[in-house]
Amino acid sequence: PAQRVLLALCRYLNEASRTPDSFLCKLSGHWDWFKGTSVRDLFTSLAATLLILLLTMVQGVLSARWLLPEGKGALTAAMLWPSLLACLGALGITDAVAFAVAKSDDTETKRIAASALWMMSLVSSVLVGAGYLLLPVVLSNHGSELVVTSQLYLWYIPPALLTPCLVGILLGKLRLTHVNILRTLVYVVILTLMVTFYFLDKVSVFNFALAFLTASWGAFVLAGTWAIKSGWVGWLPSLDFMKQLLGYGFKVHIGSLAGMFNLRLDQLLLSIFLPPSILGLYVVAVTVGAGANLVSSTIAYWVAFPRLSSLPLGALKSQTLGRYMRLALFASLFSVVTLFLAAPWLITFFFGPAYAESVGMARILILAAVPLGCNAIFTAGFKAYNLPELSSSAELR
Repeated sequence: PAQRVLLALCRYLNEASRTPDSFLCKLSGHWDWFKGTSVRDLFTSLAATLLILLLTMVQGVLSARWLLPEGKGALTAAMLWPSLLACLGALGITDAVAFAVAKSDDTETKRIAASALWMMSLVSSVLVGAGYLLLPVVLSNHGSELVVTSQLYLWYIPPALLTPCLVGILLGKLRLTHVNILRTLVYVVILTLMVTFYFLDKVSVFNFALAFLTASWGAFVLAGTWAIKSGWVGWLPSLDFMKQLLGYGFKVHIGSLAGMFNLRLDQLLLSIFLPPSILGLYVVAVTVGAGANLVSSTIAYWVAFPRLSSLPLGALKSQTLGRYMRLALFASLFSVVTLFLAAPWLITFFFGPAYAESVGMARILILAAVPLGCNAIFTAGFKAYNLPELSSSAELR
């Protein structure tokens, strides 16, 4: 009987694998797709994301313990406004460059790169100057020392706007391994400098802000080196390409700004009206909550968008989008359940008992990861179909 059962099972599997509508055949098709097109990109992107999550967690734990809630809140306030200015000036340039480069040859890529870099250089110069006038006003309740630290961090804006141009080139050329190395090294440098300051007995809000600033400029230099050595960066801009980049990027940027204000408006208000200790508690809750959405957002932005942008319109593009959606949904559900149950232990163990009050806030933010993850995939799909205004319109509503 056992032999007959085994023989029947083998016969069934053989027939099922040849039947187009069978579950086994569909499952085999999914595996062939992953194996043939995306498994390396998915693996490296998810590995980079998990490493970044670990580094961010360690970095957040160390800064929270070494600076305590008041210092943690002061560091957040010092970095928040320059980061906001950088977001305002981003103009959706990474997506615009990636989408344009994916459909261009190397000669056009040079003109695209030059156009993007010249535009972002001009925008960053304006924003740094505006920041020097704005910061003494919005941080007047925090003292002159914090204002000086925040003014130093304004020099984060140039690499924050120029590096995305170079990352867009790498994404458009499907150099996803380079992009993931670049993403990870930023956090490695930040953590290394923070630990160095600790052993030198130089722990301070100013020095930690300097660590973030140094890592940002290092990423710009490395990305520029890769792009120039590959022959993808030129110096002669094109007015036509500038219009093309601004036209596409502005549609993306509207939605990005709406999403950014949804995520950051609370911290901006807390930095103005409440003491740094309250902001420090809230930042820890946001850090834990963001972990639930990290995997799905990584799939959407670093894998799905560049892959979908390189595919022609048709059934294959639609099927690929659906597969990324299912993958992101399962990843989000797993992350939400795990982090929701583990949130009290994670916060008290890693950040310390002083942050126990942030558990309730963290759990609320964790639950939002499922719709946010699906939204990230939809956004990647709309951008890949050259319809970024649809996702921007949804964010505004």
